[in-house]
Amino acid sequence: MIQIITSEEFNSKKDSYVGYDEEVEKAVAKIISDVVENGDSALRSYTEKFDGVKIDDFRVSQEEIDEAYKTTDEFFIQTLEKAKENIEIYH
Repeated sequence: MIQIITSEEFNSKKDSYVGYDEEVEKAVAKIISDVVENGDSALRSYTEKFDGVKIDDFRVSQEEIDEAYKTTDEFFIQTLEKAKENIEIYH
């Protein structure tokens, strides 16, 4: 089961979840900056680099979305919807 915690809980315990690594933070900041500056081109590049997949079009058809809903655990869908809601509230 996925544990859902508040941002305050995460921030107070984050060092116990993962160790802080300044080099990782710098690498992530560079990736984010690249994506902000170069958009889909950067996303394509990182998808190929990290996932080994070349993607020409990020659009997902309605048929693919419908099939994913049918084959995905309902609790997981609810968890993603809650995460979406939390992100929208935060930003």
